[in-house]
Amino acid sequence: QTSLIDKTNKIIGQVIDELHSISHSLNSNFIKSIGLVETITKDLENVRLSKNITYNLEIKGNTISLSPEKELHIYRIAQEAIQNCIKHAEATNINFMLSFEPDLFIMKIADNGIGFEKIKIYEMKGLGFLNIFQRARYVHGSVDVQSAPLKGSTVILTLNPKIDGISN
Repeated sequence: QTSLIDKTNKIIGQVIDELHSISHSLNSNFIKSIGLVETITKDLENVRLSKNITYNLEIKGNTISLSPEKELHIYRIAQEAIQNCIKHAEATNINFMLSFEPDLFIMKIADNGIGFEKIKIYEMKGLGFLNIFQRARYVHGSVDVQSAPLKGSTVILTLNPKIDGISN
């Protein structure tokens, strides 16, 4: 009985920590204060702990700050892609890459999940990919989705960090 209580307390503690992290991630000031890279790192670590999905995070180039609005949209794209890995892909590993260059920012999220036929992306009932594409347009970026059955999926966001403004 003591062992069961200890396990329950551990799970409750993890849930509290995850809720705390989620509430912070909903606030754009949190992203602004700790930065895009750190916010994404915290999310990936939460996924590793709570969903037992491993991850690799690669940062290329010197991290540059983007506008808070841009970072929030980029972060929301990352969140949506990560959620797809958890909910639909049955992935056990996520490879996450952020590349910072003066005229090019790339975020690449690849999983080893079940994949899907790319042509069916427009037939999907959820709002996930729709939100990803819409947020990419807001930051004057583009998204490429690569996937095939049993081959995993990759979401690549590309944008010029020097282009200011958010379009609606």
